[in-house]
Amino acid sequence: MVRESQAIQNVVLYPYQDWPDESAGGDLLRFRLLYDGPLPSNARVQAKHAIRREFHRQLRELWNRNELLSGWLRYQWIGPKAEENPNKTYAQVLAENYALGEFKFLPLVTKEHGLACAINILMLRRDPPSGPVDNRGDIDNRLKTLFDALQRPIENNQIRGCHPNESETPFFCLLENDRLITEICVATDRLLIPLKPQENISDVRLVLDVKILVTDPRRADVEFWSGAWEEDDRGVQHLRPGNQINPPDATTP
Repeated sequence: MVRESQAIQNVVLYPYQDWPDESAGGDLLRFRLLYDGPLPSNARVQAKHAIRREFHRQLRELWNRNELLSGWLRYQWIGPKAEENPNKTYAQVLAENYALGEFKFLPLVTKEHGLACAINILMLRRDPPSGPVDNRGDIDNRLKTLFDALQRPIENNQIRGCHPNESETPFFCLLENDRLITEICVATDRLLIPLKPQENISDVRLVLDVKILVTDPRRADVEFWSGAWEEDDRGVQHLRPGNQINPPDATTP
């Protein structure tokens, strides 16, 4: 059920469930994703994958620049120990567990890590809606395309004809499943940048403000996110005593 703000008419809230209590683990990570281009309703496979690739590039930068996430890219989990530059990193193990077809997807928000996210979306568009009802319906249909592009595809037919290039292994995505989005707020406004020759009037500019939070401390590696690593005199990274991280299985219900 869509609930429209009384104060600002072009803001639509999509409350899925109660946001988890802050005591569950606190605000874990916050960042923004950008997108410029087509966002069609009921998009075809290739169109969704083109959007997915745009987010992959940005999420790859996030993983490489964030101190905590970059540890997943560098270290291998062997029991309670981690060694730098191993044959297979923890991120590679995760990506293999979420592999589909030729792709090895690496979602940031997963059920097995006890995480969820809220997304505030600013959608700037040139084509005006016909009216409030058409506007809500149009937003719903475009959001479906967006969410499909943010999550790991579920079935092979969702990536039919798509192949990873050399910079897409692993293929970074935001979500294991869009059911892990607990709250969405969408604000729409007019895009005032003049139309360029290669653009279409229906193209959009999106700014996604993403907040990730721990929803299940029993599943979440809270100690890891808060800095559960220590380095010995040989420069080898270890989990501190009592901290154990096990790679999740994407097939686990």
